[in-house]
Amino acid sequence: MTVRQTKLIGLLGDMSWEASVLYYRLINQVAHRRMGGHHNARSQMFRPDFDELNALAAQGDWTGVAAVVSDAAATLEKAGAEFALLTAVTPHTVADQLAGAIGMPMLHIADPTGEAILAKGLARVGSWASSPSACRHGSASR
Repeated sequence: MTVRQTKLIGLLGDMSWEASVLYYRLINQVAHRRMGGHHNARSQMFRPDFDELNALAAQGDWTGVAAVVSDAAATLEKAGAEFALLTAVTPHTVADQLAGAIGMPMLHIADPTGEAILAKGLARVGSWASSPSACRHGSASR
């Protein structure tokens, strides 16, 4: 029997545990559907304390947000993650700083989202985020 070794996904968990559960379930459902059998996504999740990130973002302390998110991603990388998947808008607000702080590739949500928007020919879209993150996000430029 040949076992397909997939990359280890480092999930920088959503800021609420409720949303993290949904992402985790969906990722594993897709992996199971694609690979069959009893397969699941090889993944690990790290969730910073949302209250801390929310307070930093509300104060406009994006350097602090970047430090917390970078530490979380570094923890995943040290544990063997081969790429980072950010599952919330707040970490994306500091994605450029994060990309420079870690050695593994990172999937930015704006890239596949933008591809889907262009493929569908949509001229106007909306997104959902906390006020501080929405004001700073800047995904439209990607």
